Amino acid sequence: MKLLVYGYLNRIRSSRCLERECHCNIEVMWLLGQLAPDHNTFASFRKHKAKAITRVFRATVKLARHFNLIGGELLAGDSTKLRAQNSKKHKSTGARSPATWPTSSRSSGIASWLTVRPL
Repeated sequence: MKLLVYGYLNRIRSSRCLERECHCNIEVMWLLGQLAPDHNTFASFRKHKAKAITRVFRATVKLARHFNLIGGELLAGDSTKLRAQNSKKHKSTGARSPATWPTSSRSSGIASWLTVRPL
């Protein structure tokens, strides 16, 4: 559990990265008493103890609220999901190709480099 809290505080969520930290970071070595769990061990702990981990983090938030360390008024997310645009209809062809983009006098030198020349 110590390693999990350390990982979340330092934005390290990967089991393999946490395993690496156990071998090279002195803070983690001290925190775990020179123990270095395998990434599989850590991943299975995270998988099988999900409810307990949730309870620990909720208790941490309650404790922080009790001591007025956080207000609990602002909710912010740290990740964003974006839809990929990799389909064939989104590729740059025809009217959207660089050869048809408007050019200014300043970019005319660059436009000459972008034009396709026959071999």
